[in-house]
This record gives sequence, structure tokens and C-alpha cells, in this order.
Amino acid sequence: MAAGIDEALMRRIAAGELRNWQAHAEYDTREQLGELARHRVLILHGDADPVVPTDHGLELANGIPGAELRLIQGGQHSILSWPEAAEAMRTWIGSI
Repeated sequence: MAAGIDEALMRRIAAGELRNWQAHAEYDTREQLGELARHRVLILHGDADPVVPTDHGLELANGIPGAELRLIQGGQHSILSWPEAAEAMRTWIGSI
């Protein structure tokens, strides 16, 4: 281990991250998406996100009746870092 890094702490952090990923993999809310239809919903997703596949954004948009989808060309994870996504968010909020 690198100097100054507590190995026990690193193991606890790694175990926590693994449990977090396991929870994400095992918890499925798709059947409940329709409940969000009573709200205005904007889904911003990049078409080049290496972390969350574009299909997931499309499935989310299709699962929420009335949801608005803005697919950002070239957008990756941390989508609001893309000017087009930030502008889409501002426009959407301004229309509320």
C-alpha cells in the first residue's frame, strides 16, 4: 500500500462500494415508473455515456408516461457538464 493509506480503511471503502453496486444491480424500480406520470419529468441522457447505457435512458423515458427525453449528442456521464444539456435543463425549468 502507498505510504499513509490505512489498509483496513481501504478494505472497508472497497466493501462499501461493492455493496452499493450490488444494491443497484438487485433493486428494480421499473414497475413503479408509471407512478411518476403525475409529475413533469425531464430525462437528460448522453448518447455516449460509458457508465449508463443510452438504452437505460430510453427505457426510463418509455416507462414514464409523458416524460420528456433530451438525448444529448456526444454527452457522457455527468451530463450537465455538456452545454446542450445544461441549456435543455434551463429551458425545461423555464417552461414550468
